[in-house]
Amino acid sequence: MEIVCVGEIFNGDVSGSTYEALYLGNQIKMENGGKFTLILAGKDPEQFSKKLSIKGLDNLILLSDPSLEIYDNESYSSAISNEIKEISPDVIIVPYTSQGMDLAPSIAHLLGFPIITYCESIKFSGKGWLATRVIYGGKLREEVEVEGNKVLITIRPGDFPPLREEAQTNIIKKNVSISRGRIKPIEIIKPALEDIDITKFDVLVSVGRGIGSKENLEIAEELAKMLNGAVSCSRPIVDMGWLPKTRQVGSSAKTVKPKVYIALGISGATNHINGMKNSNTIISINKDPFAPIFEISNYGIVADINDLLPLLLEELKK
Repeated sequence: MEIVCVGEIFNGDVSGSTYEALYLGNQIKMENGGKFTLILAGKDPEQFSKKLSIKGLDNLILLSDPSLEIYDNESYSSAISNEIKEISPDVIIVPYTSQGMDLAPSIAHLLGFPIITYCESIKFSGKGWLATRVIYGGKLREEVEVEGNKVLITIRPGDFPPLREEAQTNIIKKNVSISRGRIKPIEIIKPALEDIDITKFDVLVSVGRGIGSKENLEIAEELAKMLNGAVSCSRPIVDMGWLPKTRQVGSSAKTVKPKVYIALGISGATNHINGMKNSNTIISINKDPFAPIFEISNYGIVADINDLLPLLLEELKK
């Protein structure tokens, strides 16, 4: 069996999701045998060759070209797909990141591979691939089967431990010639400097859409201050402009592991849960008794936070 993992470079380094994909690739190799290859494209991917010489990895292919300094779909999908064609793999693994979500469908289209996205597990049955994925914001899981031995999958962040154990790997360096298509990246605009680093706090009071209004953030701020913590949030709060992106918790934002995580009005979309599920103690307050957040909570309270929080603050002040 031929297994290919597509790595990615993010903020000048190999992304954490790449190491999680390496774990799954190595797991599939141990279960089915065969060869395992990682492909990494960029302006100068050779600088990562040592840290990507990983246990179980047979080949590390480094595709370099100055035009690959900034990601764009046309250049990356063309360079990577051409390389994958030469390997003719059975399974292709792509991290489910903002880049991976854009890149994976293009590779699948160019190679004629069926694609299963957002997988939390996958097995080869002998007749085809059977994957489990989360749907409807984490409320349901479904099994998807693809007949035949070819499949491209994207994997859910946080579901696999990172594989970083170094070992001897065959390194193949290739200079590729990329012809720019219609998309021409100009520059990378970095986000504004963080007002605080939410990953450094032992206590986080995290607010979601259920907080009701921007004015109610003051109550969350007061609670966080009394607990020597900080206020974080789910994606809808950022989308509405109530808090900056630097406060967002989730697999596409910040991953946090505080001693205490208090979720106020957060239903528990998979993206958010993946960013905080390893907190030591999770306390959730939500008026929906079926909110997915309760499944991973140590303590759950079914209540309207706008009724409960003033009472809680009053007790804490005594």
